[in-house]
Amino acid sequence: MKQGTFMTLNVVFPKHQKSGKIIKSKETITVLDPPISSSSSSSSSSRSNSKSALWKYQFMGWLHSWNLIRATRTQQLTEIIGDGTDQTKYRTEERFHGCLAKFVPLKDVQEGFQAQAAALKAHAEKKTQQ
Repeated sequence: MKQGTFMTLNVVFPKHQKSGKIIKSKETITVLDPPISSSSSSSSSSRSNSKSALWKYQFMGWLHSWNLIRATRTQQLTEIIGDGTDQTKYRTEERFHGCLAKFVPLKDVQEGFQAQAAALKAHAEKKTQQ
């Protein structure tokens, strides 16, 4: 994958899981930043390196083409270095613009975010146990 890559996401909102209804969403990657180390100072004045990765993609369906809904999703992973309990923070957001943006079912989008985060967490934890 690289910036400018076109992809089709098969989205199943949690409320449609039983029916299996799939929504195909056409997207284009606009930002793809691999994990980058950064130094930060902690309150104890010691230095630690953490890594952060970022990617953004933009909705490109017919609603976008007609400027009815414009949407950009951002996902970021940040390594959190602690007292032997290293973790990763996952952050995602989606911004909607356009004359129909006020009709986006935000509750469904939020439920989808939560389901994706839970699935990503389960997958990552399973990988660390292998």
